Amino acid sequence: MARAGLHSYHPSRALLWLSCAMAACTGGIRRPPGSAVATRPPVVVTIVFAAVDAWLACAQRQSPARCLQASEATPGGQIALLAVETFGTRTKPSVAPSRDAVATLVHGMKAWKAADLWADAASYLPRTVSGTIRVFVVGNGHPLGDGYVRRVRFQGPQATLAPDGEPVIILNALLLARVPAQALLGGMKHEIFHVLSEWYRRADPAWRRAPLRPTPDQELLLLVLEEGIAHFVDRGPRLMREGFPPGEAKKALAQLADAVRQLRPSSNRTPAAKALLSAATTGTYWDKYGSISGMFVAYGVYRAFGVEGLRESMRCGPARLFQLYDAAMASVPGLVALPPEVSGWSGGISLCAPKPLLPPRASGK
Repeated sequence: MARAGLHSYHPSRALLWLSCAMAACTGGIRRPPGSAVATRPPVVVTIVFAAVDAWLACAQRQSPARCLQASEATPGGQIALLAVETFGTRTKPSVAPSRDAVATLVHGMKAWKAADLWADAASYLPRTVSGTIRVFVVGNGHPLGDGYVRRVRFQGPQATLAPDGEPVIILNALLLARVPAQALLGGMKHEIFHVLSEWYRRADPAWRRAPLRPTPDQELLLLVLEEGIAHFVDRGPRLMREGFPPGEAKKALAQLADAVRQLRPSSNRTPAAKALLSAATTGTYWDKYGSISGMFVAYGVYRAFGVEGLRESMRCGPARLFQLYDAAMASVPGLVALPPEVSGWSGGISLCAPKPLLPPRASGK
């Protein structure tokens, strides 16, 4: 979560509204009396700092290591605590930032107002979505969870994780304190894309035909599509400037092919299958084989077909993403051929009737 988003996209008269749960920020945008009222944007991003503010207040009085409970006592901290078990048993060394580092980051995050956090992410969807995204900035949680989305059901002050709940974003300021707030905007757009994508898929008739209980290999397909485009939303500008590291692409695709071979024979969610699915999207950045291979495929599709290719992939599902990548090979130099286990892989998740491929655009780097 340390890179800027792909490009700017500004709907007519749309303004970003940020609501901050803090005394100094009351939410919305203040206007002088008599001024025109701006059109409400289709997406409202509400950022709640109560959990990390509680951690900061505690850390001013005692050792920061003893302040996790202050964050856990807030709604956002409660969600982060509930989400710990969803990361499995894989961990990394705990981070113990100074209070000053966390305070500096939070101060920068509270200044997020000029940046349009959601419009870049929304531009990758086939159609407009609308709603309010809740973001909780916390001072507790799993050591692998610097930024993530979880589905939550709210019942008064209590929250529970629920498959059909509201998708909310959790940002752990303790794990992000080493990064300037401005550098986190790309990561924010990544997480916002996940929420917008879920809104889109829940409402789209074609996606309602997707498997309600996907087999492990189908779940991996969905992860590759979703995480691949989300990672591209974040890292796309850098990839278009510098190209995709070929060694990382080959490594991730080889791991993906191996995972497909292991997952295809059975529909059972064995411990081994769960471990493969977890490793696909968690861990250090370049080791998340599902996310990285998906980002590489999205990068190839974007170079050949632009953002329309990724919109088409979101509209039709993961099979379309791989189909467009295979087509991109003919016009984009330097792309790595997909392993045979991956090329043409659909898992039954092909949501659109066949139609002619989009015309390739002039290839960038």
